[in-house]
Amino acid sequence: MGLLAGLVLGWFASLSKTLPNIGGFEAPEATLIYSADHVLLARVFRENRTNVPLKDIPLNLRNATIAVEDRRFYEHSGVDMRGVARAVYANLRGRRLSQGGSTITQQLARNVYLTQRRTIQRKIQEIFLAILIERNFSKDRILELYLNQVYYGSGAFGVQAASRVYFGKDVKDLDLSECALLAGLPQEPSAICPHRNLKGALERRDVVLAKMAEEGYITRQQCADAQAEKIRIVPRMGGRNTYKAPHFVDYVAKLLRER
Repeated sequence: MGLLAGLVLGWFASLSKTLPNIGGFEAPEATLIYSADHVLLARVFRENRTNVPLKDIPLNLRNATIAVEDRRFYEHSGVDMRGVARAVYANLRGRRLSQGGSTITQQLARNVYLTQRRTIQRKIQEIFLAILIERNFSKDRILELYLNQVYYGSGAFGVQAASRVYFGKDVKDLDLSECALLAGLPQEPSAICPHRNLKGALERRDVVLAKMAEEGYITRQQCADAQAEKIRIVPRMGGRNTYKAPHFVDYVAKLLRER
């Protein structure tokens, strides 16, 4: 028994050395290039993102995300043991994880600090990091970090960039139906990207709305009305041709890369 305990402690100590420092974190944003008269000429980025505080993210979008991604988000301490048990049971024989079970905190840990490889060791690291994150940040801060970090397809990282890319407006101005559509995208951002598969995105939106009604965030009537709403997706724009002064923007971007 003592030998087994020693082996377990040694394994945990070894694993802890592979965990990154979870100090302050802020997702990298796009660089904005302005003219001398304060006209926005371009957004230059590796990841198209604009961080926004939680207060500027509609409550419907927060609730939709929790309903579809992690219904017990405000109850657990980073890990939903029921979800983990289901995932382990479904995947143990394959010695790798193909089924989810990750909380919002675990997804944040994976997206920020770990790789996307689905292995048992990475899953354990994810669990440890999620617990550490919960000890260092409030639930609202974790949700804010997640909503600014996660990928929504079409090159958009975070809810503000996704709102601009798909709806042409700021995230604070989204209605219930638009919030539900965004909340459904992180599960399969490429497969149900509204620019390529609007039908799939709308079907996923309807699932999210049903979950919100089930969890008591909205009424059945609000759910039905939002599901019936016709959503307008703005055409995808990108590349150098979207710059207002492409030659000047290219020059500034070159200077930034050389810094």
